[in-house]
Amino acid sequence: TYGWLGVAVAALVIPVALLFVRRHPERYGLRPDGDAPEASGADTVPEHAMTLQEARGTTAFWILAAGIATTSCLGTALLFHHVDVMASAGLDRASAALLFVPYGIVTALSSLLGGGLVDRFGPGRVMAASLLFFAAMMALVPWVTSPEAVWAYGAAFGVGQGVMGNVSGSGFAAYFGRMHIGAIKGYAGTGFVAATAVGPPLLAFVAQASGGYGPALWMLAIIPLGIAVLALR
Repeated sequence: TYGWLGVAVAALVIPVALLFVRRHPERYGLRPDGDAPEASGADTVPEHAMTLQEARGTTAFWILAAGIATTSCLGTALLFHHVDVMASAGLDRASAALLFVPYGIVTALSSLLGGGLVDRFGPGRVMAASLLFFAAMMALVPWVTSPEAVWAYGAAFGVGQGVMGNVSGSGFAAYFGRMHIGAIKGYAGTGFVAATAVGPPLLAFVAQASGGYGPALWMLAIIPLGIAVLALR
C-alpha cells in the first residue's frame, strides 16, 4: 500500500508542482497576498530579509521554532500513544478510532481560519493562543472517557494542529522575509522532524516514571504553556 502511495505521489504531485508552482509573484507583475501592483514608476520599499545566520541571532527565531517543534513533538506523542491513552481511560479501540474523523475535518477547516488569524494578529500571538489551547487540551485528556468526549477531543486536537500549521507556513517569512526563507525553514524543519521522533518515547518515559498518562500529560503541558508566555512577549 505504501509503495502504491509513493507511485501516486510521484505521478500526481510532482507534475502538478512542476507545472503550476511559481516563485516570487513580482516576477509576474503581481504582489504578495493579491495586493494591487505598484503604479509604474512608484517608489517601492525593499522587503526586509534576513539571512539564516541573522535569523538565528534573534530571540523570535528560537521562540517560533520552539513553539512549532513543541506541537510537533507532543502532537506526535499523543497520536502514537492514542489507543493506549484511551485504553487507560476505559475506552476500546473502536471508540479510540473515532478521534480521526473530527481530527481530519477540523484540521482542514482550522487551516483556513488560521491563515486569516495570522494575517490579522501576527504569528506570535496566534502561536501563543494555539499553544495555550494545546496545553489545556493535554491537561483535559484524562477526562476523555466516552465516545462523545473522543469526538470533542479530536476536534480540539484538529484546531491546535491546523492553526499551528499556518504559523509554521508563514511565520518565518513574516519575521525574516522571503529572500532566504528556504535556508531558514530548512534549518528549523530539521528541528521539527527531530521533535516528532522525540515525542513518543518522551511521553512513554514520563508516563512510566509518573505512574500513568494523566500525570505525564499534566507535566508535559507545562512546555507549551511556558513557550506561549514567551511568544506573547
